[in-house]
Amino acid sequence: MSIKFDSIYYCAHWSYDRFRILQPHIVTNGLWYFNNFYYIKCKDLSVEPLNNIDSLSLEDFFKTTVRAMATPIFLVEQVPSGAIRLDDRPLQEAVQVVGEMLNQNDFDDQIALLIPPDFPNYRFYFQQGEGWILEVERTLTDSEYDCFIYSLDRLQGFTRPDHIKLLLNSHIHSKNINTEPSLDLIPSRRSSMNVSSELKKQWEFDEQLWVDQSVPILTSDDYIEEEALPAKWKQNGSSCLLDLSISGAHDIRNYLTMYQTVNIVAPPSLDHASVLSSLGISEKELIELVRLNRVKILFPQDIDHYEQKFLEELVESAPHNLMFSRQLALRTIADSRRRNPLLYPTLETEEKQRLLSALHGLALKLNDPKSQSWVRALAIKLSEIWDANTLVAFRGAMGTAPTGYGAVIAAIIDSQTGKDYSFEIITASYAVEWAGALKSTLCPTGDKAHIRNSETLANIYSGVNNEWNMEFMSTPNIATEAILTIANSVPVLELATAFKGADIARFHMLIQRISKHQHSEEQKQIIDAFNNTVKSFERNKNRVNAWDIRGVLVDIGTSLTSTTIPLAGLLLNCIEKALEHSGGNSKVIGNILDKTQAKLYQTTPEAILVSRMRDNIKQLL
Repeated sequence: MSIKFDSIYYCAHWSYDRFRILQPHIVTNGLWYFNNFYYIKCKDLSVEPLNNIDSLSLEDFFKTTVRAMATPIFLVEQVPSGAIRLDDRPLQEAVQVVGEMLNQNDFDDQIALLIPPDFPNYRFYFQQGEGWILEVERTLTDSEYDCFIYSLDRLQGFTRPDHIKLLLNSHIHSKNINTEPSLDLIPSRRSSMNVSSELKKQWEFDEQLWVDQSVPILTSDDYIEEEALPAKWKQNGSSCLLDLSISGAHDIRNYLTMYQTVNIVAPPSLDHASVLSSLGISEKELIELVRLNRVKILFPQDIDHYEQKFLEELVESAPHNLMFSRQLALRTIADSRRRNPLLYPTLETEEKQRLLSALHGLALKLNDPKSQSWVRALAIKLSEIWDANTLVAFRGAMGTAPTGYGAVIAAIIDSQTGKDYSFEIITASYAVEWAGALKSTLCPTGDKAHIRNSETLANIYSGVNNEWNMEFMSTPNIATEAILTIANSVPVLELATAFKGADIARFHMLIQRISKHQHSEEQKQIIDAFNNTVKSFERNKNRVNAWDIRGVLVDIGTSLTSTTIPLAGLLLNCIEKALEHSGGNSKVIGNILDKTQAKLYQTTPEAILVSRMRDNIKQLL
């Protein structure tokens, strides 16, 4: 019996994997094929589905909620005689979302990432009665046609059709036609924007980086090496991050005083002028600060969200100090996995199913309602996160927070307190994750509630006391004395270039040492010397602000007796304790926990420090 490796074949595999991730407690025994139909062999079809709000049978739940639409795949206890068992989908295909159901627009977006920039304008589509049609603006060379076929072979969930009809159409285009607001990234060749050649070059560079690096990063156990990404983004000295997509910030002189590098999340075009005003600088001055390597700018959303003229001037002046969405996503994924190996794990689907199933089984054995609740919440949230891997592929850096640490933290807190902080935590977690990925101190912006949420979340990201009661609150275990900064009036470019010296260099090194878990006995002396330099540079005390830097440091040589440990370590330790308490002995959980714990403690991630302005500094001067 021959098997046709068509889109239905891949959709069946995708449906099988999705079923195992979302319903891991169902014992399955492979994906089978017979006479153009696919079958998932289950031990018992009478088992109740998880999250079954409509009280459907397992088979109906699978049809309506799990499987790829219109795919001829069924749940059975016995497969037909003569059926062939298919190999499981490898991790690489799972990462590439092979078999994902794509509409025409999404299909066009995905293939556009794989087509070389110099390929002529085209449109590729299926027409009933005609088959697959490729319209091109001019005749293709043999090498161009081969390149297109190669791109089709790499496309997620698509195999090359047997016959493609070529049509010439000098007016053809493949622009994105989605008119609804969306966080999805539009590929450069599909955008309707008319941008400068240099901006398009940087845009295409970001896309190619994703094409080249996403699969290696998402399928390798090794942590990402800086050399795998543009090396020119390496930070020199201390750095901070301002999320100006949320709101304006304090005068930029405050940050330039304390940090060698100020990482700015660019505001949307509608807020561009007001954000510049809040920073106390002109657009021309900001561009010069970028050119001087004192400011770097992140663009996590699609390019059309930003002020185009400003962006084009930036890429002409200092393209190496700009980061677009897909590169930021790669860095965030790598840092998130380092902090919690259960995020973006390099586990095959069978391993994920066994772990999730074991967690659900553990929850049922626990007598303590609170322990039962958070273990079940963790299992359900991991299922949702592992099932939502398309978000990062389609949204870049805007897809990491909903599938990251914040989502796990929100689910666990909800299970213990009954309070749903999902919106607040995930909204705050974007900047927290990006600060962690860039090894920067977070300087929260926005209203008081958002600033408080950001600080609390950053602390939990960095580490928690091993007696943490799973509430949305934390206490820093490291705090500096008040640090003085220059608030305004001083010409910003003069400050950026002239404010330097040995005391400032020592202060920048101090911030780096704190974030890397090295307490400094000279801390007060270094800060006092730095503050004296600030006072000398700006003698008017009314033009000086005071800041604190606070955070949570993980104890070196972390163990169960440590005061502060990584959150992932706490969760894994709690699972081990729950196993012991329930009298259970899960080899599956044990093996995966051992592997994850070892990965977690290979390296201690830098703490995500938080810096906020103090309200009153008169007594300090």
